[in-house]
Amino acid sequence: TGTVYTARATRAEANGAFEWARGLGLLGATATEKEIPAAAFELTNAQLALLLGRMWDGDGHVAPADRFAYYATSSRRLARQVQHLLLRLGIIGRLREVEFPYRGERRIGYQVFVTGAENLRPFVERIGPHLVAPAKRAAIAAMPTTADVGPVRDVVPALTVRALARDAKAR
Repeated sequence: TGTVYTARATRAEANGAFEWARGLGLLGATATEKEIPAAAFELTNAQLALLLGRMWDGDGHVAPADRFAYYATSSRRLARQVQHLLLRLGIIGRLREVEFPYRGERRIGYQVFVTGAENLRPFVERIGPHLVAPAKRAAIAAMPTTADVGPVRDVVPALTVRALARDAKAR
């Protein structure tokens, strides 16, 4: 593991990386306010794959045994944007709202799930090569991407299903 820091030769001059991040609006947002800068939506598909790979390294999960990958965030907007960018790469991501413990409270979070061989295959091929973390690289290498390897665990929106079942029962 390595760490990279930026430094200025002359402290009176602005830090280029910091000013770049400020220009994109990446500074000062809380976890629930995070979003992908508008400029990212002009990237090529290869550049989007790199962006998503690096984002997945930080807040993504890859579970080959359960045949899914998901990206977690506290920002609904960011989750929708990740879902949109995945779609640009031909990958369908399902959005799931979750509740999680945080500092003695319950918070709302969002997960963008990638499931099924038809979505995992392009995920592994396009985003997988950009993962850096050794554990995630190993997991992506072990991800089954064919339809004939057994059952897949998928995400079902519980509230929607409950409402449908309740309505059917009432009828």
